[in-house]
Amino acid sequence: MSGALAGLVILVIGDSHMFNLMSPLHSELENAGATVHSYAMCGATAQDWLSRATLACGRGERHEKGPPVIDYKNLLPTYLLSDLIARNHPNLIVVELGDVMEGYSSGAPDRAWIHQQVTTLTGKIAAAHISCIWVGPTWGQ
Repeated sequence: MSGALAGLVILVIGDSHMFNLMSPLHSELENAGATVHSYAMCGATAQDWLSRATLACGRGERHEKGPPVIDYKNLLPTYLLSDLIARNHPNLIVVELGDVMEGYSSGAPDRAWIHQQVTTLTGKIAAAHISCIWVGPTWGQ
């Protein structure tokens, strides 16, 4: 395998924005030599990746060179980060989250809650000794 990311196993997790990014981002990482597993959950916050719940608007996944599989059904179970780490053994996790946690246009975001959400998720990733890159929110700075 050749490429800048040769030998890396990358786990990409995100909210519904990942439905659109699953093809280009996933493919670019694969083309750079990585093995990639992408997962998206509509309406997801950081906490949703850490505890079992149900989703109101769907989820999707893509593995290696396969096509994205997106299911827009209501009340699907959440993906659990611990299960995804055990299944895919990543060296790097890319997190694309933030839009739902910001609260869209519901007024000022709850910064303390956002901080707690982000530090809890990244703490679990750090405890697994996996590098992490956080991307998002996709509209942010």
